[in-house]
Amino acid sequence: MFFNTKVKSQVSAILEFNSELYDSTFKNPILLSHYTIDELKQLKLDDTLKFKTINYYYTKSFIIEKIDCNNCIQKDIKSFDVSKYEYLREKQKRRLKVFSKYGFKLTLLSIDELEYKLPIHQDKKKSTDLENE
Repeated sequence: MFFNTKVKSQVSAILEFNSELYDSTFKNPILLSHYTIDELKQLKLDDTLKFKTINYYYTKSFIIEKIDCNNCIQKDIKSFDVSKYEYLREKQKRRLKVFSKYGFKLTLLSIDELEYKLPIHQDKKKSTDLENE
C-alpha cells in the first residue's frame, strides 16, 4: 500500500511539473517564431530569468488597444510581433504607433518601465546615455 501511494505522488509531481512546462508561453505563436519549444523548455529549466525576460518582452512590454476603424483590414493581434517595432522604443518615454487601417494602436513601454530588460535594452540605454553626455 505504501508503495502505491509513493508512486502516485511521484507521478502526480511529474504531471504537475510537465503541465507547468506547457503553460501559455509554449503556445504563443510569436515566441514560437523566435524559439523552439525545446529551447523554451531548456531556458525555463536552466535560466529562469532569461525565460521570464523573453516571455515578458513578447507579451507584456507593450500595450495594444483597439481603435474605431471603418473598413478595417482584419489583423490577428495575438500574432503581433513587438520585435519588428523595437527600433521605436525610447529610454524614458512611451512610444505610440497607430495602425489605423488595422484598427489598433501600439504603445511601447519605455525602457525604464520594463520589468525585465533584454541585452538590446541595456545597449540602447548605454548609447542613449552617451549621446546625452
